[in-house]
Amino acid sequence: MRILQWNLNGLFNNYAALNLLINKFSPHIIGLQETHLPANKSAYTPNNYVGYFYNLPRNKTAKQGIDIFIKKSVKHKQIPISSNIATLAVEIDIGFKFSVITCYIPPHPNFNSREVIKIADSFSTPSTILGDFNAWSSLWGSSSIKRRGQELEDTTLAKSLVVLNDGQPTHFSTHNSFTHVDIVLSTASIAHKLSSLILKDFHNSDNFPIVTTLSTPSLHTIKPRAKFLTEKADWAKYCSLISSFILEKAISSNINAEASTIKSVILSAAHLAIPQTNTKQFSTKLPYWSKMLSVLRNRKQTLWATYKHNRTINNLIQ
Repeated sequence: MRILQWNLNGLFNNYAALNLLINKFSPHIIGLQETHLPANKSAYTPNNYVGYFYNLPRNKTAKQGIDIFIKKSVKHKQIPISSNIATLAVEIDIGFKFSVITCYIPPHPNFNSREVIKIADSFSTPSTILGDFNAWSSLWGSSSIKRRGQELEDTTLAKSLVVLNDGQPTHFSTHNSFTHVDIVLSTASIAHKLSSLILKDFHNSDNFPIVTTLSTPSLHTIKPRAKFLTEKADWAKYCSLISSFILEKAISSNINAEASTIKSVILSAAHLAIPQTNTKQFSTKLPYWSKMLSVLRNRKQTLWATYKHNRTINNLIQ
């Protein structure tokens, strides 16, 4: 099972990049920060996903905001969270209960570590807490530590949480420097089954997406059921089959047996005379994508890699 975490810096303006990530990694759960959705604005939800949104109340402008997208095929339920931190959570059933919590803490407001403790204490299931915390600590790769980072570090150790970051930076700041503000935390009971990968491309944001993988023997999903296409039915054939099948069946005095026979006759005739929907699932193709866009995207990634190895103004402008 894959979880995509990303501060995408605006859902509307970065929706195409999000779809590229979905097509590449096919995440079962997506946790987004800084969706920039005002409270009175409806939002896009990718195909085959269910969306849960947290927009700032009474927010008339595009600021902050988080959401969780989860595949419709994954059995889940939303878990209500009461916190001063923008938080969303879902509990999924993959043979065992597993919770995914996404958070966003802006850089400037006062931070109270008790809020993170409160969130962690809300779950008895194995959990992962992920998000943009805007906190600096060497525990997840920062070269310096600040007050918020120290408090979050203390909370992480006190609650026996495990940091899954690999030490790579997750954000490119306005000061042309790299920082480590996006964090993936896990309860100790499930940490050995989780691994996180910080991607090397921003995908038009200023934060790197992070893909966390949960190793499971199998993922319990809701399998799509075929539906009869009654508008394409051959009703003459259907009626003929019903009559034929009925004559082949002996009449029973047992009402339950007779009901079962009638049901069997109806379904047998329907399968032969009425076409059904295809239950095979296909990945969504991006209609706007082209070879030229692939070339430009590869060029952009090459230039970005050049800047990371040699941070000059000229390389940044390119």
